[in-house]
Amino acid sequence: MWPLFNTYSSELRDWISSPYGIILMVTFVAYLAYIQIRREHPTYDDEDYENEGHVQMVKPLENLKLTVDKLKEYDYTNAENKYLVALLGIVYDVSSAPYDFGPNGKYKLLPGTDIIAYIKDTARFLSKDFESYLNEWKALLEDHFYAAGVLITNEKLVSDSDGNLFVDDNEYKDVNKNEFGQGDIAILDSLNNDDQLDENYTLLDSIEEVDESNKTLINRIEEDIIFHDQSHLNETFHCLRAPHPDAKT
Repeated sequence: MWPLFNTYSSELRDWISSPYGIILMVTFVAYLAYIQIRREHPTYDDEDYENEGHVQMVKPLENLKLTVDKLKEYDYTNAENKYLVALLGIVYDVSSAPYDFGPNGKYKLLPGTDIIAYIKDTARFLSKDFESYLNEWKALLEDHFYAAGVLITNEKLVSDSDGNLFVDDNEYKDVNKNEFGQGDIAILDSLNNDDQLDENYTLLDSIEEVDESNKTLINRIEEDIIFHDQSHLNETFHCLRAPHPDAKT
C-alpha cells in the first residue's frame, strides 16, 4: 500500500510542477483574489455614476413630425431636458450632449430651431464657405446624434373619435431629407437675399471703427446677428444712435 501511495504522491508532485499545473494553480489563486476584492468593493449603481459626473444616456426621441412652433418646445428650457434641432428637414435629438446644447452650453440657443440660418450667418462671420460649413454640421449631426423625425412645413391637423389631434399623413409635406429639394432651395435663396443681414453687418463694422475697445458690446451684437435677435439688435442700434443725455448741443 505504501509503495502505491508513494507512486501517486510522486505523480501529483510531478503534475503540480508541470507547466499545466502551474497555470492551473495561478488561475485558481487569481480567482480567489478576485472574489475577495469584489466582496470588499460593491458594484456601482446609477447614483454612483452621477456623483462622479457621468451623464446617463437619454433614450432618443423618434418618429416625430413637428411643426416649427412645436419644435420650439424642445429648446434649452425644456423641462424634460429634451433638446431638438432641425437641419434640411430632419429633426435631430441632441439631448445626449447637454453640455453643448443645454442651458449652460455654447449652443444653447440652437435647440428648438432650424439651424440653417445659424449656419449661414456663422459661415459668413467666420469667412467660411457656406456649403462646406453646412456639410460639416450635417456630418456632425448624422455621426453623433439620432434622427428623431421630420420638420413639417405644411400640415393639416385632424382629430380622431376621442378628440385627439394628430397630423394626417396624407396631408403633410416635409423638406427633402437627402438632397437639396425645392424646399431647401427656397430657404437658401431667401437667406442669400437677406438685405437686413447686410445692413446689420455694415452697422457692426461702423461700430468697430468708432469703438473697437468695447469688446463686450461688439460680441453681444455679433451674437444677436448670428441668432437672429433682430428686436434686440434694433434696440441696441437705436441706443447707439441716440445722443448721450450729458452731451453738449
